[in-house]
Amino acid sequence: GGGGGGGGGANGRGADEDVEAAIRATFARRAAEAGKPAAAEKKPKMDKAEAQRQAVAAAEAEACERLGRRTTELRRLGELLSAAADAAPAAVRGRLPQLLPLLVRLPALPALRAADGGGWLEALFESLLACAAAPLHAVRAPVARALLRVLAPGDAAGESGAGGSEPLALAPLLEALLGACDGMPLPPAGYSLLLPLLECALADRAAAAASLSLLTLHAAPSLPLDQPARRTSVRLLLSLLSSDRWRADAAVALEVLAPALQPASLPQLVRAATAAEGPDERCAALSALCHAAPLAEGWHPPDAPLAARLHLARYDDDAA
Repeated sequence: GGGGGGGGGANGRGADEDVEAAIRATFARRAAEAGKPAAAEKKPKMDKAEAQRQAVAAAEAEACERLGRRTTELRRLGELLSAAADAAPAAVRGRLPQLLPLLVRLPALPALRAADGGGWLEALFESLLACAAAPLHAVRAPVARALLRVLAPGDAAGESGAGGSEPLALAPLLEALLGACDGMPLPPAGYSLLLPLLECALADRAAAAASLSLLTLHAAPSLPLDQPARRTSVRLLLSLLSSDRWRADAAVALEVLAPALQPASLPQLVRAATAAEGPDERCAALSALCHAAPLAEGWHPPDAPLAARLHLARYDDDAA
């Protein structure tokens, strides 16, 4: 009996120890949990459309910020170039042929026109005009404003000008330019700057005569114009061949200009000579083409069908 009692006592102590261990474990677990930070509240689940909207908004905000930085950088560069053109025109003038292809694209960018109200662009083009050619100095302000409108898509005719600007009055402006030239051609950079204005003026009946006069004034082969300017001149003169009023004068200017054309500048003249709509246009273009030095030296278009049509136009009396 005593042994059984001893065994019972041992069993009782074991049970008590188990309870105590369980209690200690419970307190230890609670203490550990109390020491941990409270679990973050679960955010409501975002639907897919809202997530996409927020991603697009974030991307747009980043793009706007990046555009703002680039616009500021370009404005500062423009102001620096304007100051350099005013202070050292001779040094800048020599770089204008390389700079103009980039600069004439700036007014077409709405963000740049909006920056600083676009005033820096007008100041830049005024400085470029004065730097490019001394005769343009007196008319640089109105010419710069006209150029900015011509180079901004849709604005030349007043469709998108701020506050509904009126159509450009190009005739008096080009007459003033002719007066400033006083019968003398402009330096190459000055003429290249004016070409967008001359192109716009050809669509204006009142200004077309002055535009043609300026194109003719700069047709001489002896002028140091680059081939891109020559090609633009050819294109503008070719556009006048369809007009009974301007065809004769444009044809004469093309014949004067043709000897200055290099092979890369001939294809548009070849196309006009072989495929223009009217026979008078084709004959005028062909006559000018025959004055081109490369043609006399045996040049022919690399395109075989075009070369064949040119051969027919030159040597077949019935081809016209």
